[in-house]
Amino acid sequence: MIRGLLELYEASLDDQWLQWAVELQAKLDETLWDSEGAGYFMGTPGDPSILVRMKEAEQIIKASVTLLSKLPLALPELVSNYMLYLQPKRQIIIAGDRESEDTKQLLKCVHSHFIPNKVLMLCDGKPDSFLASKQTIFETLARKGGKATAYVCQNYTCSLPVNTVEALERLLSR
Repeated sequence: MIRGLLELYEASLDDQWLQWAVELQAKLDETLWDSEGAGYFMGTPGDPSILVRMKEAEQIIKASVTLLSKLPLALPELVSNYMLYLQPKRQIIIAGDRESEDTKQLLKCVHSHFIPNKVLMLCDGKPDSFLASKQTIFETLARKGGKATAYVCQNYTCSLPVNTVEALERLLSR
């Protein structure tokens, strides 16, 4: 569900989806996270039907096989998540006004590319936005030369900011 909320955010760039995803992840961490062994348990600590909370790899695989046999459509999503985990992510941040034409053109450019491991965010420059409240970097990203600006980052390195569709196209085609 969290992944779906993140997809909704990337499609609409509406902070409500991102905020809901963050809240849901926090609740998941609070109730199912195993702080000793890392990873997540399959049930909550107070569940009386669970006598022993085991989390061995073999048991997880067996449980997954049972689940996948009942719901085979989940397998592509599992493979997709595994690939996402293995490959480097590309963060694309557009700094600009959601309604301005230059911002829309940069977003259209991003959406015209198939980038499976991308994280797309809109930084509208509002200090009270959800993103700015979570990461101070979003307060510093700004439009350059009065135009919407794209920041493309991968492996903890960001390219120089660009504010034309052609320059963004070159960055995304690499």
